[in-house]
Amino acid sequence: MHAVLNCMCIGIAYVVPFYARAGHERNHPSTIKFRMVSTATTCLVAWVPLYWQLQSKTAFAHKLLFSLLGLRKTGLLQAVIQPTLLTASLFAGPLLQRALSGRSDADSMAPLQILRNLVIAPVTEEFCFRACMAPLFLLQVCRL
Repeated sequence: MHAVLNCMCIGIAYVVPFYARAGHERNHPSTIKFRMVSTATTCLVAWVPLYWQLQSKTAFAHKLLFSLLGLRKTGLLQAVIQPTLLTASLFAGPLLQRALSGRSDADSMAPLQILRNLVIAPVTEEFCFRACMAPLFLLQVCRL
């Protein structure tokens, strides 16, 4: 039950700031900057419930934390290459179709939008929702 509540809190902390600030559209530079700061702040605290859960189960919480978050040296290259290739293969069709039609969204987007769409959003989403939430559920059902 704790895992579900912790994951709900992480999800709410990630998503609510997107809708809490009114006044500008989503592509306005001040809105993009605000959302980048809010997602970065969520990432800074999203690992804490995992650490607390680890601490209650083992004395080696500090050693296991980075491993459960997926931040380890062993297998790092494989962990980077495989998901990147999988993601690229999923988007290959739409990207090829767009390239063949001569359309490009990058031409009409500001650098801040490109940074948000291609770097900040995917990295923060993966960290919060995959690296921090998935281990919470695994620890709920597994014994260390």
